[in-house]
Amino acid sequence: MQAALFLGLMTFATVAAAARQPVPAKPAKPPTGMVLIRYPDAASALVKANNGTLYRVTLAAEPNARGTVSDLVLVVREDGAAPGAPNLLDRSGWYGYQPYMFSATDFKSGVEKSLHGARRSLCRNGLKLDIMVKDAVVEKIVLEHRFVAMTLEVALEDVPLADGLPACR
Repeated sequence: MQAALFLGLMTFATVAAAARQPVPAKPAKPPTGMVLIRYPDAASALVKANNGTLYRVTLAAEPNARGTVSDLVLVVREDGAAPGAPNLLDRSGWYGYQPYMFSATDFKSGVEKSLHGARRSLCRNGLKLDIMVKDAVVEKIVLEHRFVAMTLEVALEDVPLADGLPACR
């Protein structure tokens, strides 16, 4: 009888201990269509396009020769792409300050007064992006400005083909 009582208590203790164990969290599903990214702490996130393709959206720091982060670049790659794979927003032959590039000097007077403004839209390589600059914090150091923080809301969608070519190239 004591053995049965001991076995019953052991079974109860095992069940009770198992009940206290944390339930493993399910992997978070990437948001569909829109993502919020923040420099410097959460500068990369997965977003699921309307056709189901997963993209990694990153706000990448571009330090200058002195190591000051005076420029940030929005980089979009298919999830799982090799490190250093091309940014899907780049187009060969294009040069100059693009809507997916952010210069601290451009934001010294605030988001609304930046060259491209708070709301930016672009269409590249079959992807349509709507970018909203929610916040940009810059500080002046000696003769230049550097980013302290930036928050972007990025909406991404695949654009269907038109006549066999992406509607936005």
